[in-house]
Amino acid sequence: MESGKAPVTEGYSAYETEGVTLWIPDFMAFKNDEVIIDLKGFLWAANLVVVSALLGQGSGCGSCSCH
Repeated sequence: MESGKAPVTEGYSAYETEGVTLWIPDFMAFKNDEVIIDLKGFLWAANLVVVSALLGQGSGCGSCSCH
């Protein structure tokens, strides 16, 4: 598996910009069909946070850990 690549690409969509590829499960829905990502950091740690996901709206997402 390539670093940062989804282990199985079927059921995922890849969006690339400025040399960065984002793999998103096809069942996830986003407000206005726009994926908005924010970078949150504290000291030496950094997290990418998706702020436009519509949680619980996609099929198959009712019991997953994406909540």
